[in-house]
Amino acid sequence: MDAVSAGSAIGSSPTQITVLSYFSGDDNRDGSIKVEYSSSSSFGSSDTHTACEKVTGGSPRVCYISKLDSSKTYYVKVTYTDPDGVSGDATKTASASTRDSQDDISPPTLSIIKPM
Repeated sequence: MDAVSAGSAIGSSPTQITVLSYFSGDDNRDGSIKVEYSSSSSFGSSDTHTACEKVTGGSPRVCYISKLDSSKTYYVKVTYTDPDGVSGDATKTASASTRDSQDDISPPTLSIIKPM
């Protein structure tokens, strides 16, 4: 049986949240996660949207929620399913805030220091 150990959501830009779902035990990798998000903490309303469905692979599984409003808090629900069964709570919730658009006005830079 697989165990869902933790989940986290990070406001990674003014318009994106990155969701990480940590788990253990899915050696045959037949489990998957579904990620839903909402601007309210109650899920199941018309404001609830599915961002990723049936994400597989190793731990952590990653979902990017894009095209969001800046400077806003969103609520995220990750549901883990596995045909082999899941021990513990298969649903995790978290919240994250997108950054203010003024926080991200400079483009990324890259410096190669060796060789000159």
